[in-house]
Amino acid sequence: MADIQLLNNQGITVFKSLEQCFSGGVYLGYKGDTGLVSVKVRNIDQVGERELDAIERFKEMEAIPFVSQYKEIIKLEKQIIILNDFANMKSIEHIIKNKYSLSSGTFRALAKQIFEGIRYINSIDIILRDINAENLLLHCPHGSNRVIVKIAGFECAKVLGKYQTNNLEQEDKSFKMSAIEQQFGFRQNMAPELDIEGEKADSRVDGWSSGVVLFQLAGHDHPIKAKTIDELKNFIKFQTIVRPAAIQDDQLWDLLTHLLDFNRKTRYSAELALQHPYFTSPSFEISAEANEIAIQSLYDKQQGDKSITIYDQDSTYIVPKSEIKAALEYDPDIDLQPIYHQIQQQQIIGRRLSTNSGSS
Repeated sequence: MADIQLLNNQGITVFKSLEQCFSGGVYLGYKGDTGLVSVKVRNIDQVGERELDAIERFKEMEAIPFVSQYKEIIKLEKQIIILNDFANMKSIEHIIKNKYSLSSGTFRALAKQIFEGIRYINSIDIILRDINAENLLLHCPHGSNRVIVKIAGFECAKVLGKYQTNNLEQEDKSFKMSAIEQQFGFRQNMAPELDIEGEKADSRVDGWSSGVVLFQLAGHDHPIKAKTIDELKNFIKFQTIVRPAAIQDDQLWDLLTHLLDFNRKTRYSAELALQHPYFTSPSFEISAEANEIAIQSLYDKQQGDKSITIYDQDSTYIVPKSEIKAALEYDPDIDLQPIYHQIQQQQIIGRRLSTNSGSS
């Protein structure tokens, strides 16, 4: 209740709670100049330098649709309010939990979006280090039939260059120590050299953790069969990841083995992954629906829709909303309709008040 009052005082309407954790709440809110947003409320001392470093880095860079954008940061005396893009179709974690098998074309397009987002993040000197399905959000632009991945969760990110506020070696050490405190003694999606050896992070550690997520999504299982640090060390010793029966595509399996390479020197980064034949082969499947959505996006762009990006016009990046709805067993148009209606009513009232004020 205190959070909601705090947000109301800042002109933010709160519709519902999205998450509650030890560091504060996350809410679905609306603010006139930013639209529908995900709103985090944190105590000042609970906002990590890693996330603040990432915010500063993103503020000066051109936006890309596959990365959750920071809309506004409100710093108060004791709290900080962070407004992010709202993703209206949950996350990839929900598809994994449902053990839904995506069509090959949709899976490839989803993976391509993820890698393009990670490639961009790495290109601006940010290493995510611990990519997980929960932070790979899914969003369907209102009124469209396409779904976009939005990479979120920069609490563990490592920022290089002028925005790096911490000593790099000490920062790596503190991250390693925090990982030890996890339930299993290690972060299950994090590259083994960070878990075991505490080595410095580079773009290839993001290749590993993205490979884990894609393995889970395609294989309906986790590639690492370990629940303790000792089991993880033993697993790494044999360096064997078993191919699940659910992964039938040989090119996909080859890509995953390059991502889940225990040798970090030969492991793929996101940039290298995008050059793999799994994405570049001219013979891979693109559904008729994906082609139709891309053509519609091109038409909308020509009609003046400025929200359409180059990715929306490229069928190899198109993830159809219909299939994700089926995978999630969820339709945002139905679930969020009352909220959209409430926003419309607020906008009408606001225009009336503005008109009456101007005429008086």
